[in-house]
Parts: sequence; structure tokens; C-alpha cells
Amino acid sequence: MGLRGAEGPPAVTPAEMRAKWDGLWAAGLAPGDRFDARGPSPALLARLGRLGGLEGARVLVPGCGRGYDLAAFVQAGAVEAVGLEISPSACDAAREYLAGALGDAGLAGRASVELRNFFEEDSFAPENLGQFDLVYDYTFFCAINPSLRDDWASGMARAVRPGGRLATLMFPVDPSRGRDVGPPYAVEKADYEGRLGLEGFRTEFVEEVPNDESHFGRGGMEKFGVFIRGDGSSEEGSEL
Repeated sequence: MGLRGAEGPPAVTPAEMRAKWDGLWAAGLAPGDRFDARGPSPALLARLGRLGGLEGARVLVPGCGRGYDLAAFVQAGAVEAVGLEISPSACDAAREYLAGALGDAGLAGRASVELRNFFEEDSFAPENLGQFDLVYDYTFFCAINPSLRDDWASGMARAVRPGGRLATLMFPVDPSRGRDVGPPYAVEKADYEGRLGLEGFRTEFVEEVPNDESHFGRGGMEKFGVFIRGDGSSEEGSEL
């Protein structure tokens, strides 16, 4: 686990990204291999109660992988948890996992996985996925080519409803890591706050993640941040 990710040339276009990630999943990525962490982050589980209330919420997880976080959100009360993946093989793996993780409790119908490109401008239109009360990003921001980070922020503004929240588990926060080395590409708090501020978000909190709340190999390289999307009122705007 740790920093081992998807080696090879950078992927920028949708076709390149799909080929790169589907190649890894189609090769038989096992739980715990490479970037698969076998479960949701302890940092997320420790902060579920600080995400604005999950009971009855719609939650989105772009780059959901095997779907561990989707199950965690449903088990915490979300009425719907939607994962996005660009890899067909990842979608299959996530659906298989969710059927086992949620099926016995009768909750499997609350979680779904969509084969969809997060960056498509109409993805969150009312006739498609619509907007969400909460979006959660962990290892999605750091997996995309840094040239797409402005587009990531614009996409989050489309995905999060006014007044909703974006929760980000920032990784890898590692000043010694080259900014062009990845994925995962190095991140810092300013990478999120600057871009999201331009899209109408304000910071609710950003805090260090204790080592015992990180997956093995990731301790000391994570921060947890929550950002609230403004509702467009003049009062909100004056605070940004």
C-alpha cells in the first residue's frame, strides 16, 4: 500500500485514464494490493459525525475503487451512495464487494457504481446524477494529472448542492515528494483551498490526521478537510 500507485506514463485524456486504470483492475487487483486499502480509512470513520448529518443524505464518491467508502456511508445512514469509476473492471469489483458488504443487511440497494467520467459537464445535471449533499474525495484528487486540478474544482462545484459539503482526505501531503511524480501526485492544503475558494466554497476545517487513523504506510502524510459550498447569498459571498 503506501505510495505505490499506477506506474507508467501520465494519463490526461479520458481514453488514457480509462486504459491506465482498467489495465490495473483487469489484471486482477486484489484487496490490499497497490492502492487498494482493504477498507475505508479510519480517518473517515472517525469523522462521519462531523460531515453535516448523513441520515437521509445523498453521497458521491468519485474514483470509488472497490467501494469501501460507499458501504461506510450507507451504514452511517446515507439514503444513497453513488460511486464513479472510469474503469469497467473497477465497477465490477465494487459491485461485487457491495453486494457482499451490504446485502445481508438489506442495504445493497442504497449503493451504486456508475461507469462515468467525473469531468463531463453534464454528469451532475438534474436529468443525470443530480447534485449531492456530500461528496467525498480520497485518492481521487491525487490520482488525476495535476493539469486537471482546476477542472476537478469546477466539477466539485457542479456535484455539490448549494450548502452541501465536500470532504477531502488529502494524501500524500509530502513536501519531499516531487510535484510531478505520480500518481499519486503530491498535494498540499493550498491546492484544495485556492481552487475551491474560486468556485464558491469556504473551508469548514482542515486538520492533521493522527498516524493511527491512517492506513499502513500513509501515516504523517494525510490531512482531513471539509469545505462548504456557498448558497449564492450575499452574506455567504462576503465571507469568502
